[in-house]
Amino acid sequence: MTQNLQPFQRVLGPSRIALVAIVALLTAPAALAATPENALRAFRELEGWVRDWRVPDDAPVDLGEDASGVAVTLRLGGRIVGRAQVMRAGDDALAECARRAWVEANQRLAVERDATRDARLREMAQALSISLEIGGPLTPLFGDRLDVAAMDVSPGREGVAARAGERTSAVFPGFALSAGMTPDRALAAALADLGMPMTPLAELRERNGVIVYRFESTHLAQLSPETPPVFLTRGGRLRSRADVAPAALRDLGDRIVTHLLLRDWPGDEPLGLMGVYQPAMGDFAEPVVGTARAQAMAALALACWADARGSDRARDGAIGVLRDLAAVHGTEEAPADDPVASALALMTLAELGAIDEPGFDVAALRERARASVTGAFEAAAGLAAPERAVLAAGMASDPTLADIAQTLTRRLFRDSTPASLPSLMPWLGWAELSLLKAGEAPPSAIALLDFRSLVWRHQLTADALDLRDADLAGGVVFTAGGAALPTDQTLRPLAFLATMLGDASLTPRAELAPEFGRLVASLRFLAQLTAGEAEAHMYADPRRGVGGVRVALWDQRMPLESSAMGLLTVAETLRSLEKRTGNDRTGTE
Repeated sequence: MTQNLQPFQRVLGPSRIALVAIVALLTAPAALAATPENALRAFRELEGWVRDWRVPDDAPVDLGEDASGVAVTLRLGGRIVGRAQVMRAGDDALAECARRAWVEANQRLAVERDATRDARLREMAQALSISLEIGGPLTPLFGDRLDVAAMDVSPGREGVAARAGERTSAVFPGFALSAGMTPDRALAAALADLGMPMTPLAELRERNGVIVYRFESTHLAQLSPETPPVFLTRGGRLRSRADVAPAALRDLGDRIVTHLLLRDWPGDEPLGLMGVYQPAMGDFAEPVVGTARAQAMAALALACWADARGSDRARDGAIGVLRDLAAVHGTEEAPADDPVASALALMTLAELGAIDEPGFDVAALRERARASVTGAFEAAAGLAAPERAVLAAGMASDPTLADIAQTLTRRLFRDSTPASLPSLMPWLGWAELSLLKAGEAPPSAIALLDFRSLVWRHQLTADALDLRDADLAGGVVFTAGGAALPTDQTLRPLAFLATMLGDASLTPRAELAPEFGRLVASLRFLAQLTAGEAEAHMYADPRRGVGGVRVALWDQRMPLESSAMGLLTVAETLRSLEKRTGNDRTGTE
């Protein structure tokens, strides 16, 4: 794993941690362009020009001796109205960059051209939010292809640049984050800006003398026009373990619930929740309406949160999603057409218990879902093992289907390997525990304990990461799957690990503290994945984006399933803590 994570991960012996931390702190300023003091002074100058809506002709600003360039972004209500970059050093670089961004904003702001235009533009300028990035030293990238060269770029933290002769073009990390650019795409964009053909990098070097680079940047941004700037890490705020203390976890879950409920279809049609949210653009990817299984997973998450928190809002939301799924509209996918969605619907119904909702035929939905999952089980084809694991969990939640759930669960455990078991979670684990009688130990306890050990072996720990990659700590990377850095896929095994914490047969009291400590580290990563006010500075509609769980720290897309799995993980953690501590729920709505 370590080799596949380079250059992001540095594995160090415990005795060297303190020494490396000191060395990193001493060397970190040289890797960036500007000291915090320099960066703040530059920001204050920039903000003064923006508020006056005028950039002086002679306005020297020292960006730091290691500065390679500067980028300025102006936003109005979350939407970009002006953006520019200048890739050169010099104390006039900031003024030139600000002037370019000012010219673009001057053209894009919808203000009628008359005698009062300048006054109204200055008034509008007070509502602009400002982002400033100062690029650090350029480090050459190697490799004969863009994708190979880009492997050495830390996405979202480092920008990329291309130079041909005296011309240099760059994509700063802040822009790459808001545009959803991977490092290889950012390199391609920088080359295209120089007018380079899309040929192999080796040819561009030989024929055009092209050199490609990576660089870090000091990034400051305002979260709102009236607030001072904050320093950002990969476009957001670095979360700590304090962000996943029990009270903070309840707040985190409530924010995810709010985000999910804001996805409700705005029209009168019973279409339920919308799918993949693209917060930088403030819209949803096609198809706009979420799939039946994504919506059913969201309903399950809301139902589990209703139980964990006693939340009427989450319960009403879960019932509303199920009701809309049952009322198939036009060409909309019916849950019964997808046995995975049907299995999730059965689990949701089991979580909710009795439902008294006028006009909602719960019995009919349950029967259609039962027919769908049993039909898929009897067909024994067409579903991958992870989908069959969801089927097992759905059937295990329904007493009338317990026998076939038992058969499928045992079959899945028998056919799985230690390496494949994480892909079946949390569903197979939940199926196993749902089928147990009171006081009975899980038949697959050894396999589940091995699964937990495997996950923790692949968890990124703070002491094994470069200090500048501290936001990745707690993420889980299974390199066999091809991933080099942790993403929202961490949440799938994590949700069941949270459940295991509450089971005394799987987590004896003597192991409770160390297991909880490992879980907290990954919950911190979940909090990092969940967009907050800091990340929302680059969103078109901050209110809707806050609380959404992103695909990755450098990929702002918010699939419905990611937020649902994040909420399930937090709900399972709180339920396990309640089981093990005996505390009553606190902070219920």
